[in-house]
Amino acid sequence: MSALFKNIKFDKVSLGFEGQEILQACDFDFPMNKNCRFVFASDREKYFFFHAASQIEGFSSGSYLFNDENILDMSFEEFMKFRIKMGFGFSTRGLLQNRTLRQNLLLPLEFHNLFVGPQREEWLNNCLDYFDIRTDLDKRPSEVSPSSQKATLILRSFIHQPELVFLDTPEALLSKKHQANLLQMIDDHRKHYNLRHLFFATADEDLSDCLADEYIILSRKRLNLVTTHNENRGVA
Repeated sequence: MSALFKNIKFDKVSLGFEGQEILQACDFDFPMNKNCRFVFASDREKYFFFHAASQIEGFSSGSYLFNDENILDMSFEEFMKFRIKMGFGFSTRGLLQNRTLRQNLLLPLEFHNLFVGPQREEWLNNCLDYFDIRTDLDKRPSEVSPSSQKATLILRSFIHQPELVFLDTPEALLSKKHQANLLQMIDDHRKHYNLRHLFFATADEDLSDCLADEYIILSRKRLNLVTTHNENRGVA
């Protein structure tokens, strides 16, 4: 399957929330076909940036370009061609509290009309091999442990086989075994499905050493790229 995302760029982007500006007239070409770790000065800065980059909010000026198209000018319908190829997993936020874990996981498949009939449950069961939360599937988020909530968020980020994924502290609340399974899932999605571009933030240096091809550091209201010595895991 050919890649949808050819390039992702900031052109003179200024970005801020609640009166705090974190980017100012920033130009940046995002690395493609890589696992890139973002490094921020604070959790607040991280939250603002990831929320903006994934939810397309908080931009005060400039252009956010996907394939040289400014997505800030797109309608909901025009942006959908990109949105259905994106996945997000942020801390412990984002699950629908009035739905079970099963319903939360199946929602992206239903929304994007992926898989048909029993194929959906079959694919869901396959995904659960990475994070076995089967005993919690028919419970609501408030009825399960934070670790089950986090596993659900991670699974939901990948369940629709996205090409571009944003993850905030994916290791948080996961056991070491499940952290290893996370790495395996990312590798499997690169090899067998659509994953090409992964942008993540982590406080775990071991996870970063295993995963990051490059670092993107937000400093002085600019984004700066630092290449690591890790083997390039990108796909052609």
